[in-house]
Amino acid sequence: MRACGLTPADWAAVDGLFSDRLPPLPRGLGLEVVGTVDALGEGVTGAEVGDHVLGPATFDGPTAGAAEYALMAVWARIPEGVTAEQAAALPMAAETAWRPVIATAGPTRAATLEEIGAQVTGYGDGMAERVAALAGDRVDRALDTVPTGGRVDRADQPSPAGGSLPTLIELTGDPDRVLTVSDFAAAAELGARITHIDMRYDLMGEFARLAGEGVLVVSVARTYTLGQIQEAAELSQSRRPGGKLMLVL
Repeated sequence: MRACGLTPADWAAVDGLFSDRLPPLPRGLGLEVVGTVDALGEGVTGAEVGDHVLGPATFDGPTAGAAEYALMAVWARIPEGVTAEQAAALPMAAETAWRPVIATAGPTRAATLEEIGAQVTGYGDGMAERVAALAGDRVDRALDTVPTGGRVDRADQPSPAGGSLPTLIELTGDPDRVLTVSDFAAAAELGARITHIDMRYDLMGEFARLAGEGVLVVSVARTYTLGQIQEAAELSQSRRPGGKLMLVL
């Protein structure tokens, strides 16, 4: 391992999200990793010992990315000129950004998003109307990926109907057109759909290529050593990290 990105998905999993798909605690943290190939499993092709690679760490065992060694089932070679920190910031951010056409962002990020061709609108009151206007008053489906901040993946878990789901239902006009990967309790209350998304990790090579060409860049706010993981975790959980937080080994 050389670097590991921390994401809201780490804390959602700790809080119980997807508990039916993950082993019980304790288990490792860190979904996004960069490292040097140390060993290959039987039948593995497309990689050699010594290759520098990026991708997701397996998350269904006792360790994940925040460790001296990590297991990877999907990877891409790191292009020349891309640092370990930049590469480790890519997998989840790039995969999430690949899906939508319209983005929501605060004023500090809006200009950057517009420069690369995204349609951007702000958060807060009136967001549904603004998104509808950008989409030409037609939104076929809406996907909620916002961390729930402690809700777990049980439909019978008491929870107020909050978060982004009411806005998305307003936007589409039908709760059946709204899917969530995180707020299962509110979905059950409001009639929205619950879904598990399989990450498009087949796109890792494309993300790496775009990063090597300077097209795809993820802002790294701060780096920490593995021994500083508690400090990094506290800032990450504040939801105001100012960019990607990175563990560097």
